[in-house]
Amino acid sequence: MKQRMQRKLDSYCEMSKKEQIEAVKQELEKEGFERNKIISSYAYVINVYMCEDVDYVVVDIVSTRDHLKDSLCIMNREDFMLLQGMYFSNSLRGKKGSKRRPRIQVTGNYEGNHLSGANVCEMVCSKTKGQVIDHKFHNTMINTREALRACTVKENNMNKKKCKNPANPEYAYKPEEDFSTTWFAYVYWRVLDLISQEDAFAYNLEKNS
Repeated sequence: MKQRMQRKLDSYCEMSKKEQIEAVKQELEKEGFERNKIISSYAYVINVYMCEDVDYVVVDIVSTRDHLKDSLCIMNREDFMLLQGMYFSNSLRGKKGSKRRPRIQVTGNYEGNHLSGANVCEMVCSKTKGQVIDHKFHNTMINTREALRACTVKENNMNKKKCKNPANPEYAYKPEEDFSTTWFAYVYWRVLDLISQEDAFAYNLEKNS
């Protein structure tokens, strides 16, 4: 990775989460993504950043209430189009000091049924009874197909840093895939195409070591 890009990514590490989100949105617009307001509710204004030749979109979830938090939802364009018109929301309230990861949810009509607070990850990745959805890249804002997989609770628990001897290596924790605090690098890689997968994984290894 070029030093200039390294410094740019490192600058995000000095920001608050809210500042990171604003910086990413500015970068999206700088790189030619158009922001379109798609829907609003009493609690959120929902925008989406799209670019004609890019297969990924970034949904911008802006809270209008002090007790709620802003968020983003990174998705494959095709999956977003299926959910377009639904209300996106961030399940995590703005409790000071909270370390819980938000779940991005949708509410509205989908294929003739009314859904209330359905998790986006479960709309993108199907699962059977007894399974859960593993956020392979450790960040619930990343809801692309490659980042989600259905698995058992036991397999899901293997994909944690503290799990030292996973029974199934396929689900073992991989620091290079941990975007829990470096989610912006995923945007620079997969959405903006400003860095390579190799660059993104190497950056994670550095930050997660």
